[in-house]
Formats: sequence, C-alpha cells, structure tokens
Amino acid sequence: MDLTVCRRRAELPVIHARLTRRHDGGPAALRWHLDRSGELDAILGRAAVPDPAGPVIRPGETDS
Repeated sequence: MDLTVCRRRAELPVIHARLTRRHDGGPAALRWHLDRSGELDAILGRAAVPDPAGPVIRPGETDS
C-alpha cells in the first residue's frame, strides 16, 4: 500500500494563538501543547516532509 504524506502548515504564532483559544482555563495543558507544537514542527522539518502545493495559512486566514 502506498502512503502519501502532505504537510499542511501554519506559522507557529498562528498555531499558538489557536491553542491558546482552545485551552483557555487549562494552563498546564496549554503549556504542554505550546511546547509540543514547536517540537513537532522541528521533527517534521528534519524529516523533510514536503510543503503542500497550496499556500501556507497566514494569520487571520481560516483553515476550513
């Protein structure tokens, strides 16, 4: 079975803002997710997973 991986990216400040909204009132969970988001971004960067063919999601844009 073939597997294709497509990395859909948003800039870390955008991810951090989304996580902050999602984890309002849960500071321990928020801290874990903020830390992990940077770690995962670095892991995928080292793995050289190609960026998507479409544009990167920018601040203020939606990711429907």
